[in-house]
Amino acid sequence: MLQIDMQALLGALSSLAQMSAIATQDPGWVYGDQSRRDAMIGHLDALLKQIKILDLRLAIKKAEFLKVAIVTPNPDPAVIARVCSRHLEELQERIEQSLEDRLVYSVPAEKVDFIKRSLTIYGKEVAETFIDAAYDLDEASTSLGMSRNTACVFHLMRALEFAVQRLGEEMGVTVIDKHDRDLEWGKIISNINDHVKTMPPGDRKDEISAICSMLYHVKQAWRNSTMHPKQTYTDEEAKAVFDASRSFLRAVAGILAPKNQGA
Repeated sequence: MLQIDMQALLGALSSLAQMSAIATQDPGWVYGDQSRRDAMIGHLDALLKQIKILDLRLAIKKAEFLKVAIVTPNPDPAVIARVCSRHLEELQERIEQSLEDRLVYSVPAEKVDFIKRSLTIYGKEVAETFIDAAYDLDEASTSLGMSRNTACVFHLMRALEFAVQRLGEEMGVTVIDKHDRDLEWGKIISNINDHVKTMPPGDRKDEISAICSMLYHVKQAWRNSTMHPKQTYTDEEAKAVFDASRSFLRAVAGILAPKNQGA
């Protein structure tokens, strides 16, 4: 998925077009002044950054040629103005033609952070604690931002499965079977619950019990149905799953954090 700054792209094109229009009437004002030439180069660089992301090769070549034309010394600003005006028009045409076969998606403002902060949105401790689940955490957040809701929930469940494994290991319970295969996370929860019953009363026991209860409801409400091929999620449902999963991951990360800090 490509991520461009459309405002920067359109703003740079608009600024270049405005300066080119002025240059047709007063070329010396634009091309006879170094600061204004530098300004045009700045707009071109901003434009180049975006069209390089889009890999608009013909437009890139034209923009780079235009940049050379602007910086090349010429005693007659009117000559530079005619050359640059022609090539700027061709640049705009190339961009338009290159984008004819592209689809551009617009992400609502309230969902932008799910894409731009796809990992940090979970919190620093989660990102640092569950490094091996980074792919699924990133995909879950990005999918939510793109309204790929069922994909979001699927990746969250994969990330939670990893977190359950880590929690089980932290509690010292069995997380693999006799064939050295990972246990299903419902079994791991059961093993953790059995272990919690043997723990002395206190904050630690209450904390683990609360996390297990939270995860059990996550499993019953979402994980089993997510694996069903006909199950789909709305924006609101996926956001609810995301928020609950993030809370669980933060809680588990809080338990594992002291151990990580001592490593």
